[in-house]
Amino acid sequence: MSSQLKYNKLNKKSVKGELLINIRDFHIKTISKELLDYQIFPIEYIDSQITLECLQSKKPIIINDNLRLEFINKVLSKECIKNTSKLIIDLCNN
Repeated sequence: MSSQLKYNKLNKKSVKGELLINIRDFHIKTISKELLDYQIFPIEYIDSQITLECLQSKKPIIINDNLRLEFINKVLSKECIKNTSKLIIDLCNN
């Protein structure tokens, strides 16, 4: 049984891209935490969205701050990644 190992060759562009992605992810987590801490979105709204998601997946849930933070992080990540991916590619190619 042979297995092939896949690796990425590091170069200036790939390191730059990884740094930009890590910075973006750090800021997404930081902003998500602040949005929850300062209750920018009403807790009731977040709870209702989490409940809807869990009803669709038929998972039992107990809603707490960690689950709320995870929800905000997921929504924010989706939008930020979608809107910054081309920018990061452009920055890495320069």
